Amino acid sequence: MNKLPNIKKPEGRKELAQYLCQCIEAGKRQQGNIGDRWARLEAMAKQTPTDEGSLYDETTTPSTFPLLSPKIDQLVGAICGPVLSARPYFTAIGYGASTSKAKKGSDVVQFLMERMSFDRFFRVAVRRATTSEPAIVFCYFDEDYADFGPKADVIHPKNFIIYPAYKGGIKKARVCADRYYERLDDLKENEAFFEERKDLSGGDRPDDQAFQGTTRSQPYEGSLSGDQPVECWRVIAKFGDEYHLCRVAFGRKILLSCEPYAVRVEGIEMSMNIPFLRPGYFEVFLQESEENEFLREVPVAHKMQSIQLVFDKLLNCMVDGTQMNAATPIIATGAIGDAGKLIEYEPGSIISMPGNVSLFPVPSQFNSGQMPQLITLMSELADAASRVSQAGQGQQFSGNTTATEVSGILQGQRMGLDEYRSNSCQGMAELCAFLVEMAQLYFVKLIQHYGDDFPAQSVEEFAGEYTFEPTGKTEESTPGALIEKTKLAMEMTANMVAQGMLPPQLMLEFYSLLIKTLKLPMEDHVIEQYIQLAIGGVGAGVVPQPGMGPGAQDPQQIAAGLLNGIGSSGPAVGGDSLMPSAGQGRTSQMAS
Repeated sequence: MNKLPNIKKPEGRKELAQYLCQCIEAGKRQQGNIGDRWARLEAMAKQTPTDEGSLYDETTTPSTFPLLSPKIDQLVGAICGPVLSARPYFTAIGYGASTSKAKKGSDVVQFLMERMSFDRFFRVAVRRATTSEPAIVFCYFDEDYADFGPKADVIHPKNFIIYPAYKGGIKKARVCADRYYERLDDLKENEAFFEERKDLSGGDRPDDQAFQGTTRSQPYEGSLSGDQPVECWRVIAKFGDEYHLCRVAFGRKILLSCEPYAVRVEGIEMSMNIPFLRPGYFEVFLQESEENEFLREVPVAHKMQSIQLVFDKLLNCMVDGTQMNAATPIIATGAIGDAGKLIEYEPGSIISMPGNVSLFPVPSQFNSGQMPQLITLMSELADAASRVSQAGQGQQFSGNTTATEVSGILQGQRMGLDEYRSNSCQGMAELCAFLVEMAQLYFVKLIQHYGDDFPAQSVEEFAGEYTFEPTGKTEESTPGALIEKTKLAMEMTANMVAQGMLPPQLMLEFYSLLIKTLKLPMEDHVIEQYIQLAIGGVGAGVVPQPGMGPGAQDPQQIAAGLLNGIGSSGPAVGGDSLMPSAGQGRTSQMAS
């Protein structure tokens, strides 16, 4: 459907509801049975007991042992730590005339991210992506005074569809939608919805079976009819060149609302809708997708599923076998209980047999044999599958591990984590550009609410073409690593000046070159200020020996202070751009 029907008429609203529900049904069918795989992995990550860990007795619920769960915890910490420890979270990279505005763009995005609790929802999204990939983040603007500002919701992929799913993801899809439930009475009493809402009767069953290819929700009989949940979908659909935000009651195929996906800007002489350029949905994933693949069929946790099952079986066998050795079963003959009946085979069991009462212990044949080595092997395989080694968990290596092996393990871990971190930040880099767009559209309201606290006092200060990259893209970008790099660069520069290897007048240029080599984003005036402190400069043209002047300070302290300059329009840590540039069209639109 390329043209929006006439929603002012009932038949137009019915036509649109039918179209949107058909797209949602098609999106559900595209998921197939991948929801079952997600559910198994999530249960395993929560250490939910299953029968798959037992070797011999289906009546006994085996224990589950932590292997996958701590790996996921470590992955989340290792991926999110460097990103969240740097300020700003993402650095703007300007092009052409926008270069001078990039620093202000970084400040605006950081301001909004802190108010939308980026550190919280990013961790939640990364954790979700380990078992159900990709996690979805929906960004929207809340104009309510108590919660004013941009907000973000993390959506499970089972509650999200795009249609079609083969055209290049969210930005290329004609329809994006996420599922939620709302009380029947709340829907019927909402005056903002169309009249058809009054035709709703009964609720929908809020379970995940709706995603297994079914085309209609099942009726749900609640104790109070008004409290019954109704399955609703928030839909962002593209008609022509513009997006519309719709809400539908899926089970009844009723259109609840439809409006332009835009911001209403009130002017003195006229008002207008300025549309968003893309849907506010963003992916968080750890693995690159294959061709035309939106949902990852093999999340990171799936690689450790078999390892966890074998790990549980081995440990259950060792625990049970050790108990059997400690308290072996006993055969009893005579009048003890029901003859020949064995309720449960466990350590200390007594088997009653007919005849005179006699007790005969049954020797246990359990021998752990190679099990300890196999358990160690499972841990090593989990390290390889998750790309988080023993060192990453703060554990010690075995005594026979050589320095070369340790170096190789740590290098492999860094490469794996850097890849995960880079992938997980791709969608968030797009979110940053969306926040710039949102800041331009809601600029007047942001200034009215935050006043001078907002980093920019005019749209022209930050509107421009730039991309975003995570400041802490790698483990080498953490504050501690940056401090060590800047300290080393300052000491090297000061020593070369002191030894006559570098003319003082070239000191700033040489130090700037070192900073660019180390990929530390900071401005030249900040470099100049701190290098003067580092070498003890006391005036223009006067360059004392390192540490000799009255302004000299400890390079460690200077390096820490120098980090305040990070986030300028210089090159960001991490290299390649992650996101198409955010256009300048907003400024001219708002000016008109």
